[in-house]
Amino acid sequence: FAARVHDKDMKMMTDVFKAAYEHKGTSFIEIYQNCVIFNDGVFDESVSKDTRDEHTIYLQDKQPMLFGKEQDKGLLLEGYQARVVPSEDATDAVTIHDSSREDPSFAFALAQLDRPHFPVPMGILRQVERPVYEELVQHQVDSVVQKKGKGDLEALIHSGDTWVIKN
Repeated sequence: FAARVHDKDMKMMTDVFKAAYEHKGTSFIEIYQNCVIFNDGVFDESVSKDTRDEHTIYLQDKQPMLFGKEQDKGLLLEGYQARVVPSEDATDAVTIHDSSREDPSFAFALAQLDRPHFPVPMGILRQVERPVYEELVQHQVDSVVQKKGKGDLEALIHSGDTWVIKN
């Protein structure tokens, strides 16, 4: 699970945090947050009400990646090379966002998009469901117990070559 949000969009943050919480496995969320000391205003184009529609693409799963005040521009990813598609082509050629793709390279490509040439993607970049480590280990343990029976620690300790240390 990988996502990106900015700290001023409480609705998106809530939705993304909830999805991350419900996701089995590791979740990573990048939060764009202004720092008045080290990078004041660095995210203004993506966050400001006046400019965010032109500089931010809000990812919605299984939906075309459109942006702009009138949703008149689209993002086209061909071979993981991005292009902004003008309004007349936006609905026909634009890429459909799919956060459940097994191949992570699509999410990596999205995460690299940045101003000034591309809109900044916000939302869930990747959300793949698969067994988590704990489930796989438990399945392995259950399989061995089924084949060989429940182990006996005392018998294991006294089996094979043993030695006694005397003073």
